[in-house]
Amino acid sequence: MVMCDSAPGSALLLTFNGLLAACGQPLQLTSLLRGPPLITWVEAPAAGNPYTFEMWVAPPQPRNGNGLFFRLTNISGAALSRGACHADGTVVTPWALASVASLGNDLLLSAQLLSRNGSVVQETAVQSRSCTGRLRVSYAAQACECGAQLTASSTAASASRVVLDRAPQSLSFHTLLLIDMDALSWQSPSLSPLLHAAFVNLNSSALEVGINLRDVEASTSTSLLSAHALLPYMGPAGLGPGSYSAPHRYSWKLFNQPGPLEIAPFPAYVSRANFALNTWLAKWNMSDAESADDLFRSGAALPNEEACDGKLVLELRGQRMNCTTIVSEDGALEAPSKVAFQYPYFEDSLWYSLVAYTRTRRSLVWLVSNVPGTLINTGCEMKRDDNVTVVAPWQAPQHGDQVHLLLYVQPLRWTSVARIAREQFKPSAWAAAAGIAFPSASNAFQVM
Repeated sequence: MVMCDSAPGSALLLTFNGLLAACGQPLQLTSLLRGPPLITWVEAPAAGNPYTFEMWVAPPQPRNGNGLFFRLTNISGAALSRGACHADGTVVTPWALASVASLGNDLLLSAQLLSRNGSVVQETAVQSRSCTGRLRVSYAAQACECGAQLTASSTAASASRVVLDRAPQSLSFHTLLLIDMDALSWQSPSLSPLLHAAFVNLNSSALEVGINLRDVEASTSTSLLSAHALLPYMGPAGLGPGSYSAPHRYSWKLFNQPGPLEIAPFPAYVSRANFALNTWLAKWNMSDAESADDLFRSGAALPNEEACDGKLVLELRGQRMNCTTIVSEDGALEAPSKVAFQYPYFEDSLWYSLVAYTRTRRSLVWLVSNVPGTLINTGCEMKRDDNVTVVAPWQAPQHGDQVHLLLYVQPLRWTSVARIAREQFKPSAWAAAAGIAFPSASNAFQVM
């Protein structure tokens, strides 16, 4: 792997959308995602063997075996001398940077030019930055700073200050979105992009001075041409990684509007998950490349299925659980008929699994899947919904058992669910086999 600091004198030059990649001057990732570069070999032999050009993502963030995302063969020396594009050779591996890279992180991309016999004749490296830093977003006294770790409590309310550096001289209008790039998890971002907030008609003059998004949300203006919220802000605590999840990356993205736009707020029932970003931008004639952005991370540092956060609200025979509740054996004879997530909004369109197991005996007490988000939101009785799949019926815990209950987000509704052994049950192993991540909420009680 060639490091960027070893390649400043390389005769291999890469140009992305008119921007020359140079060590020490990272390119914005959006410039790299659009397609392969123009490949120039300074003083390349006019006549010579055909060459092969390869690019891959350097560790630690490849998503496949070696991070290779582009290979172009049969490039002539003459083409390289004047600047070769993908049409000047044979594309063996199409440009697929988005499929191999962790797109919320800064990247180091390695590039090599190989001779016919496979020896390296030129090499270089390209640095990319996923966050421009032109947009400076702050929550009270905490700044995002292109990747700062912020607590869920500090980001519970919308950003208190948004400033655009080097704002356009002439008045322009912008859309600002907050997107979770790791929903459901980094390993399986099946719900991404998940939209946490949307604001339109933010003008450049106000952005240059600084906008308080809480004021925009509280505005009483009835004009759709004024700055307003399309989707109420929902922070990571209400719609993001649970207390067990590795931190998610939340990106504030600013897009250029063609002018002030009359866009009505999204309906209350709209799904925030899998937001069709490019389609929506095209509908309103906005550029699909953000003009500025900022980034923060939020969530627990490490998964811990043994913890209890009390965010899963449930009752057993009228007694509400609070992580340390003592329940009689008679009180635990039946499964809870209602469960809810403690926040006022959770995603209606998603599907959930509920797991109850004894921490003392590692025995599965209860497992139901395909629970609709509408039931989690309203606390309706699950037994009245035909969608719910009972994988393991409630098996009353014994005297002395510590019972732990976990709520998981499924990537989709399962049409079939395999039976599972009750003994030696480990939630993390079950979740990994089911292709889901960490639980989003939990509760617990003890039988005495």
